[in-house]
Order: sequence, then C-alpha cells, then structure tokens
Amino acid sequence: MKAIGYARTTGSEERNAAQRSVDEQELILRAFAREHGLSFVGVHRDTGLGQGDRSTRAGLMALLDSMQDGWDLVLVCSLDRIATKDVTLDVLQELRENGKRWQVLTEAQSQTCLEAGRRWQAREPQIERERRERKRSVALAGDDRARVAERLLRGREAGARAGKHQSGPAPYGYRRDYEARLSDGVLLRIDEEESQIVKFIFREYLRVRSMKRLIELLEARRCRTRRGKRWSRAGVSWILKNDTYVGRVHFGQIRTRGRHVPIVSPIIFNKVQKLIRKNDKRKKVAATAEAATAPALAGPVAPEVAARTAPEAAQAAR
Repeated sequence: MKAIGYARTTGSEERNAAQRSVDEQELILRAFAREHGLSFVGVHRDTGLGQGDRSTRAGLMALLDSMQDGWDLVLVCSLDRIATKDVTLDVLQELRENGKRWQVLTEAQSQTCLEAGRRWQAREPQIERERRERKRSVALAGDDRARVAERLLRGREAGARAGKHQSGPAPYGYRRDYEARLSDGVLLRIDEEESQIVKFIFREYLRVRSMKRLIELLEARRCRTRRGKRWSRAGVSWILKNDTYVGRVHFGQIRTRGRHVPIVSPIIFNKVQKLIRKNDKRKKVAATAEAATAPALAGPVAPEVAARTAPEAAQAAR
C-alpha cells in the first residue's frame, strides 16, 4: 500500500516549543510507514498558518492535486491537521470521493514513532549525518533553533504587512519575480496564460452556479493545473476563495493590501463568495438529510489493519 503524509503547524504553534514541528511530524509519519510496511511517497507540509486558515494551505492543495498519482492512504499525526468544516473544502469528503483512506496516529503511536525515527536517524551513514549537520549549522548560524524560527516568522509577518505574498509557491495565475529581489523583495507577477484560466473559473462559476458543471467545462477545454493534472473540486474551491486574486495578501492572521496586480475585480469576487455561501448552506441541509440513511463511505483505516504485518496490510487494502 502506498501512503503519503501531511504535516501542518499554525503560527502560534511555531512559537510554542511544546508543539511538534513539521520536521518532527514528518519524522513520525516516515517511521510509522516504515514500521508497518507502507510504501511512503513523501510528505506535504504547511507552516505559519492562522487558526482555521485554509485558503493558504498550498501543501494541502498539492496533496489533493496528487490524488491521481497512485497513493492509497494519508497519514497525519492528528485529525485537526487535515480535517475542515468548510463544506466546499471538505478534505475528508474529497478523499472519500476519490477512494482514499486516512490514518490518524494516536499520541502513543506518535511518541513511539518519534523515538523510533530518532533511533533510525542515529543509524544513518556517518557521511549523511555530517552533511545534514553542516546544513543545519549553516541555517542556524550559531543561534538556537527557537530564536531562528521566531526570527523567520517575524520576517514573514513583516513581509506580509509590507504587501508581499508569503513564502512558498506562487498562487496559480501568478509567478514570482526575482529581478527586484534586493530592492523590493520577491513580488508576484501575473502569468498571462494561467490568469486567463483564473478569470474563466470565476466568470463561469457565476454563470453555471455549480462546482461540478464548472469542472466539466474546464475538462472540456482541456484546462490543467500547473502540474498538468485535472482540476479537482478542492483545487477550484481554493482559487474561488483566495483573495490574493483581488490584490490581498495574507499570512496567519495578517490581512492587508498587496503590491501585486489583481486578476479579479472585487465585485466579481464578492458575488462568488455570496454564491458559495448559498451553495454551502444548501449542501449542509442535503448532507444532514442524507446522513441518516446513506451507508458509510471509505474512512479511516481500522486499528487492527494498521497492526498487521506488511503483506497482510497489503492484502487487506486490495
């Protein structure tokens, strides 16, 4: 069985030394996959998010965008790392509809896997350990980890207040401009081809008033994501709800006017948000009525399956 991991921290968690960092979460997930005979394809990560902030989860969107890559199971250290209450961006429902499962590690499993991961790290070849230590020493530059993390976070917050988009991949429709990096920092510039698809998504959603129909239109026009994949419901929802396209910048709880050129007018954006809320309310009513009669769909992996040996787990997955 192929598994993929997802690790996330909020801005407040990055300041709290008691919370597990994304590096520790990744170590835990890799150790769990190794001990249960899972083929681990990697970890998608999000850092510095605000509480409940889903619009900037580039790592989560990349994970959902990769559902056609052949993995079967998502590993997370706790359910709140991945679950959402937003109907349009219901990640668990998105996984169910695509036949994917998820495994939430218990606190005891996380602690055991963290210790196992650290032991495994200790057994790595000496050359590899030295290479990683050199890389860490350059990054830390003689400072302790907590102070460096705090400084990086403050720098990102200052950049956001100055109207610069947060670090990480540029949103679909934009590219990062590095030419004025020394004087103005790295700013967003419009990608002409992608921006036309963004405008099409906003315009056609208001016309057809249906996410399903909009995705069908994108498929009919052979529009693809930046990675060449078909558009998913989560990917389209992320674009429709991302206020970067009206010239805003956000990082954690910071919301301000950006220095980049908007792709969508505020009038169109606000109309789309109103329609999304209307459709979400209708879906909630329908989901409540359906929940009483509909059979359970694919969900978490049963604990007894996770405890089996690798061949048995693979057999059960099939």
